[in-house]
Amino acid sequence: MTTKTTRDRFGPPKNTPEEAAQAGLIGWNLRCNSCGGYGATWIPGMRPGWGALALCYPHEKALQAMQRRHAEELKALTAVHFEQDR
Repeated sequence: MTTKTTRDRFGPPKNTPEEAAQAGLIGWNLRCNSCGGYGATWIPGMRPGWGALALCYPHEKALQAMQRRHAEELKALTAVHFEQDR
């Protein structure tokens, strides 16, 4: 039986503040709002009324991918097609 488990299956194991500082991770003393691991960076404007969101690199990439998918879907839904049949 292991005593160390990660909460998020998509990201790397959580870093301790010491491991993050030693590895030179950006924001080594800042915790990710998603997985709780150290080594996060601020993402401005992601929480209206609250301010910035702190995310580690894998969760930042996942957020960007999700936003890209949503933008593409909104573009497809709001597109006007003039070639419709009568």
